[in-house]
Amino acid sequence: MNTCILFLLATLTACTTGTTQKPDGNPVDDTDIVDSDTVDTDTHEETDTLPEDDTADIGPMGGEIVCVTDPTRPDEDNLLGETTGNRTSVFRCDSSGEEGIITRLSVTNCDTSGADLDGDCADPGERWGAWEAIASVAITYFDRGGVRQTATTTYVDGVATFGGLELYIEENGSALITVTEDIGPVTDGTPPEGTSGDRTQTNLDLTGTRGEAIGLTSGQPMSFREHYALGERMTLRHTEPTITHHALSPAGVIQVGGERGEKLRYVIAADARGGLGVEGILFSMVSTDARGYYWNTCDNLGNPEKWGVFLADDLSTPLDDDRRWEFLDTTGNACRPGGVVGYGFRRFEPAVWIGAGEAQAFSVYVDSRGASHDMGDVIMLGIPDQATAQSFGFPAIEWTDGYAVDIDGRYLQLPLRG
Repeated sequence: MNTCILFLLATLTACTTGTTQKPDGNPVDDTDIVDSDTVDTDTHEETDTLPEDDTADIGPMGGEIVCVTDPTRPDEDNLLGETTGNRTSVFRCDSSGEEGIITRLSVTNCDTSGADLDGDCADPGERWGAWEAIASVAITYFDRGGVRQTATTTYVDGVATFGGLELYIEENGSALITVTEDIGPVTDGTPPEGTSGDRTQTNLDLTGTRGEAIGLTSGQPMSFREHYALGERMTLRHTEPTITHHALSPAGVIQVGGERGEKLRYVIAADARGGLGVEGILFSMVSTDARGYYWNTCDNLGNPEKWGVFLADDLSTPLDDDRRWEFLDTTGNACRPGGVVGYGFRRFEPAVWIGAGEAQAFSVYVDSRGASHDMGDVIMLGIPDQATAQSFGFPAIEWTDGYAVDIDGRYLQLPLRG
């Protein structure tokens, strides 16, 4: 038989038996077969792109924190020099997605009515507050164990940053941050002292690296959805007055007849940190004229001769001997014939000085002749609040702390009702 034919027959026989040889000439067995389902995709040449539903290599994302001004914040007020522990702001932070810890936050002293989203306090409507007058600033909060913590620092270029915090917020829960500040001397602004009348405003600032938080479930940084929360404006003063009723003051509505008598007695006290001068005061008046004798009209009672303000411990000489009075009708407009007196403003020149920590009682006399006691005519004097007085273009009280003058009744405990 032809040799070529024999070789072809041998080759066909080997193929039909299913036997395959390795490069070394030995047969290939089952252990040499690799299942394609177990191929290491790290070495596969087509693993440059993960399948769309494969997120195994992506770590968990952190939750979110939103910080806002809390309703329990203090109202606008005076901040007196050389006082400590003044509560100036309260913020609330809410966590969603997981529990977390704020490890870093800042407060900036920027006088603004809108969020300073870039944190520079240099945009229109923004200006730095009087942070140099603030000796120190502190925050209080609760840690994960429920223990109250306090951190204290100082302002540097208007920014106070707190690091190393353990401010805990449970998942879908809230945490409060209370800010308190110690105030240095407040006088005429001679360095390093503050200036009476300057304003401060302590805002929560989480812009850039000024705020950091970590999620306790994911271990990842948490994001801040709101980066800025506003505090309330405060005004620096050297001292301030407190105005109260005197124990012997006629109380409430007084039934009157034809007499000139005391209708109000009140006390003004100066804070222990400094004396003050009373420059003027606005009295409110409610009255009736049942008989129609016009005793309470601008034509009659709108006469300085009908009024007198005395030091209560010396009724011999009225303080208003120079008759510096301005009268308004019941709507707050300048008194005109036919109108009824509703307010009287008395200016004191010079100011009545009250020493530091001292108090002075004042007595107001009004001539109510023409009123009918039998017909039940009444009168009641008081001191309005600043908002009411300001709507008429007057201060409720005008005073000086020895450094700033013509300070009004804002932030004082008014009105004083008869």
